[in-house]
Amino acid sequence: MHRRALLLSGLAALLTATEAVALSVYVAEDGQVSGPFDEAALKARLESRTKAAATLVWMQGMADWTPASKVPALAALVAGLPLDAPFDPAAYLVGAWVSDDHAMGSGKNAFVGKISVVFAANGSFTMQITGNRTTLKAIPAPQPGAPPMESEYLYWDISTVGTYVLRQQADGYFEVTMKGTVTDNSVNADGNALKGEEVREFRRMGPDHMQTRYGVNYRRTAS
Repeated sequence: MHRRALLLSGLAALLTATEAVALSVYVAEDGQVSGPFDEAALKARLESRTKAAATLVWMQGMADWTPASKVPALAALVAGLPLDAPFDPAAYLVGAWVSDDHAMGSGKNAFVGKISVVFAANGSFTMQITGNRTTLKAIPAPQPGAPPMESEYLYWDISTVGTYVLRQQADGYFEVTMKGTVTDNSVNADGNALKGEEVREFRRMGPDHMQTRYGVNYRRTAS
């Protein structure tokens, strides 16, 4: 009886010590290490079992980085996650994005440059467009058969401040309507502020990568 009491006492002490050790896990993504995360923070970071299978983690006692779904100590946590986290385009859009793609304009205009846009959670946004615009103007052809065009190069520096509205579409794209005040700070521009509206359609390509319906890429960046 005395021996049984000692065994039960030792087991209780062991369980108490085990419960006292908080989960402390590091996460490696895109070549960067973050953490440590406790159980609640790690659960929020992993979001789903699908993401857990693709997320490398490390905790004390492990020999190397391992997908979270294959770590025995995290088995219960991973099992409690949904298979795939529901996509929330409104939350996904919030943040700073940059596009360095070649963006064609309408008519005979072409724009090559950088678009930086920051979407805030309160529905406001700021956008900056910088780069070169080439305008093709018709002139008399120097000889029969020659294209009657010449190039005019302008430097663009345009800023927009306003609000946006997001609407989910059935085909996986989400439509963002941006309304605001557009100021042209380009060389030789008058600098007048005008009201403008623009609609863009995006689709999520990855955690930090979205693409417009016409193939222009936007990458998430530090604000």
